[in-house]
Amino acid sequence: MGWQAEYDQLRREIAEYSPDLAAKPHCVVFTKMDLLGEEYAPPIDAPGAFGLFAISAAAREGLDALTAAWWTELLRLKQSVRPEDVTLSLP
Repeated sequence: MGWQAEYDQLRREIAEYSPDLAAKPHCVVFTKMDLLGEEYAPPIDAPGAFGLFAISAAAREGLDALTAAWWTELLRLKQSVRPEDVTLSLP
């Protein structure tokens, strides 16, 4: 199975499990790139993903770009939340 087919299958399974979960922000991360001998994320069509990343934790490659993208996405989400939309539930 190719990268695109894997991604499409995972997104279908997530949507079937929970449409709410499928609607949450996501990115695509290709790991263990040092074992594959690649330094780039294979091109796939990932609509709605805020990024495609290739990382190697062992070689410490690609991690800075991934964490920077997550921080940027978290900041964007934080700025989009209105105080009136937040509800507190106490135990």
